[in-house]
Amino acid sequence: MSFVSVLPFADTFAYWWRELDGDPRRIRFMTVKTLEVSAFLGNRMRGHSKAPETAQPLLGHASQRPPNTVPIDPVVVVVVPVYCRSDRDARSVEALLGGLGLQSSRCHVLLVDDGSPRWRAPAVEVIRLDRNLGPAAARNRGVERALEFGADVVAFIDSDCIPAPDWVANIIPAFHTERRAHAISGATWSLDRTALGRYQERNGTLNGRRLRGEDRLLYGPTCNLALCGELARCLRFDESFKIAAAEDIDYCFRANQQGWSIYHAESVVVQHDYGYDELAPVGRVRRLWSQFRRYAEGERLLLRKHPDYHQAFAGSTEISLPSRTDV
Repeated sequence: MSFVSVLPFADTFAYWWRELDGDPRRIRFMTVKTLEVSAFLGNRMRGHSKAPETAQPLLGHASQRPPNTVPIDPVVVVVVPVYCRSDRDARSVEALLGGLGLQSSRCHVLLVDDGSPRWRAPAVEVIRLDRNLGPAAARNRGVERALEFGADVVAFIDSDCIPAPDWVANIIPAFHTERRAHAISGATWSLDRTALGRYQERNGTLNGRRLRGEDRLLYGPTCNLALCGELARCLRFDESFKIAAAEDIDYCFRANQQGWSIYHAESVVVQHDYGYDELAPVGRVRRLWSQFRRYAEGERLLLRKHPDYHQAFAGSTEISLPSRTDV
């Protein structure tokens, strides 16, 4: 996600105005950016200092951990937190499982049902929680089971995403190519063919942020994130994050602080279903607004826990996806 209240809002608008110079969609993008920023108004930080050139003083200069030891033919366990509240949610899970069933490389799929009020038991391994604890807790239960299963790689994907057929196959060489990587964050495209879906791609909403002057990431979203076994064994999600917002940023921020390294691999592709296609224009705007309001709620907890996070954010840049013309 792309939090904005950690920077002065004028700087945010000025940055994107420069970035989109010459882009025919600049006005449309800035209009949506205004809506996004307004969702974070209540979170605005006081007393901002000048944005640092890098986040190195806060997060270190390089990996302080040994290289990953992902083998040539690793055991990959895919962990999916699931909370089904509607028939649409159930259809999304079915679509996800269909995509995982088409993977060109072997993987073990593990669903963690986070106390869903509606549930259709799929033909994969399922851990059922007695009550809704939130995605952070669900992923922790999934990681524990994945390690019991002997996972060399634990890959996270969300229930409203569909992986490319080579998603797992491309995670593995990403760890081999960059042995300094302890986590791999992929490229998350929008499944929706709307202008708002394209906004999310250009905004880098679900593609993490890269530390300035480095290949390492500040964070990668858990809708498309894989951990090597070493990191999975050492670090858990903070279960005080009860909603799907900022729990992945908190995890990655702590991982960076502890010397683990996160890298981006554009070949590790999933599509995220924002649900815009099925809505009228007004409904699409409401859905986008609700999404960023949820992110704002998660951000409040993140900034209470890490008041220096805004310094790291300012020392990083978004990972945008190439523009598409099919809208």
